[in-house]
Formats: sequence, structure tokens, C-alpha cells
Amino acid sequence: MREDIYRKEREIYDIKNQLNLINLRINKESEAKDSTEGVLRKNNENFSHDAAKLSNNLRTSEKENE
Repeated sequence: MREDIYRKEREIYDIKNQLNLINLRINKESEAKDSTEGVLRKNNENFSHDAAKLSNNLRTSEKENE
């Protein structure tokens, strides 16, 4: 009887540890996803800014050539 209780307690402890490990992995993946999205957002802003500068330079160049 006592051994059954001990075995069940150990199973519960092991399951809780597995859940904690899964939660840690999920949190790390979420942080990595957020970080990646931030980097991509920043790259997109830089690209948009560079594209606007290029368009402006092309317009200026065309006006000077006329």
C-alpha cells in the first residue's frame, strides 16, 4: 500500500517536471519568435526608408537630366 502511494507520488512528480520543461521550451520559443519578429519589423522599416530615399534620388536625377 505504502509503495503504491510512493510510486504514484513519484509519477506525479515526474509529470510535473515534464510539464515544467515543456513550459520552459514554449517560453523560449515564444521569446525567440518575438525577437525575430522585432528584427524583421526593423529590417522592413529600414528597407522602406531606403526604398523611399532611392525613389527620391531617382526623381531628382530625372529632373536634373531634363
